[in-house]
Amino acid sequence: MKDQHPPIREIGATHSFCFDCRPGLRCFTHCCHGLELELTPYDMLRLRRATGLSSTELLAKYVIIEQLPDDVLPHCFLTMVDDGTARCAFLDRRGCSVYDHRPGACRSYPVGQATIWTGENFERRFVLVQEDHCHGFAEAPVHTPLSYLASQDVSAYETFNKAFAALTQNQAFKEGFRPDPEQCELFINTLFDLDRFAEQVKNGEIILDVPTPAATPTDEELLEYGFRWVEHQFFGSGQ
Repeated sequence: MKDQHPPIREIGATHSFCFDCRPGLRCFTHCCHGLELELTPYDMLRLRRATGLSSTELLAKYVIIEQLPDDVLPHCFLTMVDDGTARCAFLDRRGCSVYDHRPGACRSYPVGQATIWTGENFERRFVLVQEDHCHGFAEAPVHTPLSYLASQDVSAYETFNKAFAALTQNQAFKEGFRPDPEQCELFINTLFDLDRFAEQVKNGEIILDVPTPAATPTDEELLEYGFRWVEHQFFGSGQ
């Protein structure tokens, strides 16, 4: 099981550490239990691709949508299996069954990063999560946060997470803007249920006040359009 409060320390971009994760380590997949794993829209896109499920099916089967009283926007969490060990729903005897499309937080572990939108640019901050059960820190490969993230192929995740951060950290929220329930539903249906959004665009159910995607957009193009659409619906911008 994961430690309830693992040691976390902030590190610089050039900080070096040893780490490896692979089958054969005694702790292999221990970190895939008891997770409170928040998903991003791009995580959902990749899980949809990995499972072959529609985004609507994926949301219904594997995602918990939560919005506490103090939350400005709803959050999507990956559900854990109620089997006494609270394992990830995508964990099997061999390991991660969606490994090539695993969420960004899993991909970057044990490095955590935050993308902070200052209103003018993005700031990246890093932390190192060192849990008692993890034996990976005794392994030989030496990394910095940047080299480790590059080795885990996180660039596409970072690109879309920046767009997500620019939306969710918009200055309007700091100035008191609060989306109403209908707007919160639009937020989920557009960014986390991409198939539903695609169908709405195709059927002309959405009034297109922002530049439209190609006639047959890729998932990534549709998600980019979704960010602009939500921004426009929330703030009247994004055109």
